[in-house]
Amino acid sequence: KIMLQNLKNTFYEYPKQFWIVVGVSFVDRIGGAMLFPFFSLYITSKFNVGLTEAGIVLGLFSAFGLIGNMIGGALTDKFGRRKLIISGLVFSAFSMLSLGWVKEINTLYPLAVFIGLFSNMANPAHQAMVADILPEEKRIGGFGLLYVIGNLAWVIGPGIGGFIANRSYFTLFKF
Repeated sequence: KIMLQNLKNTFYEYPKQFWIVVGVSFVDRIGGAMLFPFFSLYITSKFNVGLTEAGIVLGLFSAFGLIGNMIGGALTDKFGRRKLIISGLVFSAFSMLSLGWVKEINTLYPLAVFIGLFSNMANPAHQAMVADILPEEKRIGGFGLLYVIGNLAWVIGPGIGGFIANRSYFTLFKF
């Protein structure tokens, strides 16, 4: 009962706009969390390649994701937080669908670069929006909650992803 009361107090401690940003961030992250753990299995089985090729694809996603984060920070300041967050969500959805339709491994390499670069551009916008919404004394707690929600997506996502992948890998890309 005390734990529920603490959760309720935390919820009311932050403004509605903050929770919207946190919710959008959760949706964005859970998509990747559902897919990423099973992606190497998908690559090796669909394209009949080894784990080295799968590792290269995953490495491209991650490396270009770092670059996308850096570019996203500059774009957030130039075009605004909301535009970048919405663009990032739309791009993430379409990129996940495109992964399911790739027919050859050689197509997957440049697609991994492209998706890694663009799918992470919205991350700085989420953080900047939290800084804009919250007063300075609430920012540490707000960033902590944003981080916890991201981790929660990674706790829940692989379970949902495993359930879906057990039925069909392609269905995993539709979420």
